Amino acid sequence: MTEPFVSVIIPSFNRPHYLRQALSSVRCQTFSDFEVLVCDDASPPEAEIAAVVPKDTRFRYLPSDQNLGMAANNYRGYRLARGRYVAHLDDDDLWAPEYLQRLVDV
Repeated sequence: MTEPFVSVIIPSFNRPHYLRQALSSVRCQTFSDFEVLVCDDASPPEAEIAAVVPKDTRFRYLPSDQNLGMAANNYRGYRLARGRYVAHLDDDDLWAPEYLQRLVDV
């Protein structure tokens, strides 16, 4: 398996509705050589964060057993990233479809 060109780190905590929209904006990217790491910071089971992560091999759901806090949860994603480059997307943000392509072009 080849490594992705870009790793997209999405930290999340108990906001499945926003996360669903963020993930959708990544799936619509014109640049497709990426992986997505959804770093769930120990959301309660009822949040159902795992349920909104697409069933796509480029997307990885990484739950935490305990709440790490924002900085440690972000760092965990960066440590586990396999891409040559890393992009960060908060779970309540969206990307335009050309966002990753424009980053890679630079």
